[in-house]
Amino acid sequence: MINSFVQESTTSLEIRKNIITLKVGKMDITDILFWKNNPRTHHLTREYGEDISQENLMQALVDIGEVDELAKRILNDGRINEPILVWENGFVVVEGNRRLAACKKIYEKYPTENWRYVPTQLISKETPIEIINMYLGDIHLIGKKDWKPYNQAAFLNDTKDARKINYKELATEFNMKEPDVKKKILTYKFMQEQKEFDPERYNYYECLFTNKELKEQMQAEPDFGTFIVKKVRSGEFKEARDVRDGVSKILKSKKDIKKRFLNEELPYKDAITIAKEKGVDNYELTKIRDFHGVLKEVDTKKHLKNLRGTNLDDAIFGLEKIASSSGSLLKMLKELKESLNN
Repeated sequence: MINSFVQESTTSLEIRKNIITLKVGKMDITDILFWKNNPRTHHLTREYGEDISQENLMQALVDIGEVDELAKRILNDGRINEPILVWENGFVVVEGNRRLAACKKIYEKYPTENWRYVPTQLISKETPIEIINMYLGDIHLIGKKDWKPYNQAAFLNDTKDARKINYKELATEFNMKEPDVKKKILTYKFMQEQKEFDPERYNYYECLFTNKELKEQMQAEPDFGTFIVKKVRSGEFKEARDVRDGVSKILKSKKDIKKRFLNEELPYKDAITIAKEKGVDNYELTKIRDFHGVLKEVDTKKHLKNLRGTNLDDAIFGLEKIASSSGSLLKMLKELKESLNN
């Protein structure tokens, strides 16, 4: 590629105590390439491979939104207000892919020298990709945070793999909580395994790694994730909370409802309706069921049998209190039922 960059001055950029010298000037937009690893369009590279065309990347940025509106603002201003940051290694955009797309659209309509050459800051080809990723992480994970959750997850996953660092180190580097980093990467990896490349569906799947019932089902049944993906793709779940709240309630409901739903004998809409009718939304009833579940656990009996001394006395005292309270409640409910039947 011919380097059409015309230097006017220099400036510097500090990235984690690394001082990077930038060449400041203008460059022909036809010589600037969209970055295939741009987290905004990362899903297309994963779906179509590294051979994805610049035209497809351009269209993807337009489809994501805001490019047309940005082009109007730039056209009204007569220029872009923030230079495009370009890496000399291949002349790819590091920061400003949407600005480049907007300028290309303007140039298609008004092919003049004024719109052909855009303000550019050039990063030396000797600058390591690790430094560039630090910069992107700082502004899009810590700073303005305009990447969507899927884009953030893709960036964190690729950074972790490239740097061969663990979740804790990655979280520290970008001032994030380790559980947040882990759930994003696990969700992203799951989507790649399922060949689910639509960034808008990310929120449907993140709860599989955060919600207690969903996590337990994922561990107990390896095909559960595929089952959820199938229903997301079919449109059976209308929004992410259908998975996060609805499916988790079905999993907590009576075994026959759960079994029929997982065996695809009951569609989601029917399963959640029946689960609610059976009291899955009732706080008190849910607590009673949870407590009954604890009492039935083998480990509970085993641990209680090992109690000695004051711990044994406290357990007996507590259970006597529970027996007394539950007896009173049981009597009250039976009387209520009898009065309703009469």
